Amino acid sequence: MSHKKIKALNTTDFFTAISKNSNYVSEDIVRDVFYGMVRVIGQELRDKGAVELPDLGHLVLHKMKERMSRDVNTKLLIKIPEKNIIKFRPCFDLKKYFHLFD
Repeated sequence: MSHKKIKALNTTDFFTAISKNSNYVSEDIVRDVFYGMVRVIGQELRDKGAVELPDLGHLVLHKMKERMSRDVNTKLLIKIPEKNIIKFRPCFDLKKYFHLFD
C-alpha cells in the first residue's frame, strides 16, 4: 500500500475552493463565515465541552490526564502535565463518503 504525499491547501486556496463550490460566493464572505464558525465552536467547546456540526460530526473536548514518560535522550522520567485536546467524531454520512474511495 503506497501513501501519496498530498499537498495541504493553504488558507487562500481553501477559501477559493469553498467560494467556487458554493456558486461563487465571494471569498470575503466565505472567510467571515468560517472565522465566525470557529468563534462559535470555540465558545461551545469552552461552555459545554462538545459541539455538533450538522452533516459533519461532533467535536468533543477531551481532558488528557497527567502522565509519566521517558525522555529519549536522557532516559529520565518526566512528568507530562494534563492538557485539553479536541477530538473529531465524523457522522455516518461523512464516513460513508470516504469509504467510497477505498
